[in-house]
Amino acid sequence: MTTRDVARQRYFLRGGETWRNPWEDYRWLRDHDPVHCAVDPDFGPYVVLSRFEHVLDAVRDTATFSSARGLTLDPKVMDLFESRATPIVMMDPPDHTAMRRLVAKPMTPSRVSSFEPEIATFVDACLDRVEDAGDAEIDIVDGPDRLRA
Repeated sequence: MTTRDVARQRYFLRGGETWRNPWEDYRWLRDHDPVHCAVDPDFGPYVVLSRFEHVLDAVRDTATFSSARGLTLDPKVMDLFESRATPIVMMDPPDHTAMRRLVAKPMTPSRVSSFEPEIATFVDACLDRVEDAGDAEIDIVDGPDRLRA
């Protein structure tokens, strides 16, 4: 078995301890396998870029690396986006560029920080409801658009 085979087995980046504490695994990938090829048994092959310069190159090269196919390998998650407007992070130029121009001015740091009091009030109210529920199990990431700020 080659070193690369061991890396593929060891760094199957899905669930378990890797999600709880990924930092050692990320460091190992950066040092030993910065362009990591893996195969997910459910979704097929994928590539993990673990060095900043590689990620930056991929982000800048939209002719080779597209964001338009989504953010995940999971088709069930991608199905959630079918009936909604496409998020800007899932667009390639020129659509991404046009949308970014539209949102740049209203999303300045000072404008976004002006939302803080309203968001804090909303979050406090949500947490109060959780506290009032007592020992009930709460899934704060139940799905997209469950909480709207």
